Amino acid sequence: MGKKAGEFVDLYIGFESTGGLLLSSGEFLTIKKDNYDARTRPWYKQAISTKKAGVSKPYEDAITKKLIISIFTPLYKNNNIVGG
Repeated sequence: MGKKAGEFVDLYIGFESTGGLLLSSGEFLTIKKDNYDARTRPWYKQAISTKKAGVSKPYEDAITKKLIISIFTPLYKNNNIVGG
């Protein structure tokens, strides 16, 4: 769905309890299991620390080396932050 809106590439959801990442590429969702901890990513830290939606400053993507931004928001369950 994000790809239809323009240059959006993927939707990432990081989980507070494990640092695991849910990745959406087109219609498929997978759990990324390599040594990736979403809790260490700038977009995740901003979502958790600000407790609100926002847009990151531009930064270099670790994989593509292109300049990107992240649109982020904390995710809540029972009034507790469970991810971002």
